[in-house]
Amino acid sequence: MAENNYKLIYTPISKSDFIEILDYIAEDDIDVALNYIAKLEKTIGTLVEQPFIGVPHPDPNLRLKGYRVLVIDSYNVYYKPTERNKTCTVYRILSKYMDHTDLLI
Repeated sequence: MAENNYKLIYTPISKSDFIEILDYIAEDDIDVALNYIAKLEKTIGTLVEQPFIGVPHPDPNLRLKGYRVLVIDSYNVYYKPTERNKTCTVYRILSKYMDHTDLLI
């Protein structure tokens, strides 16, 4: 890992989000579900080198707190990069079709 890279941290609930997504897609096809989880992990992994690739959160209060949103297909990854300690914390991975602002406050 390069010196300028950020450390990626998943909250326990964001790890649960992965399992829920896997379970949901696996109802139709387990192979598709496993491949999709791998795609999510790979795309989220780009935050290590590009922590500001997502857009600032649309909610003004969350935007002020530094939350960003990375859109991956029909899911939003809610995360916060912290320059001071070079970390990028993933808080939630949720369907973009629902308003989840209250889950981040």
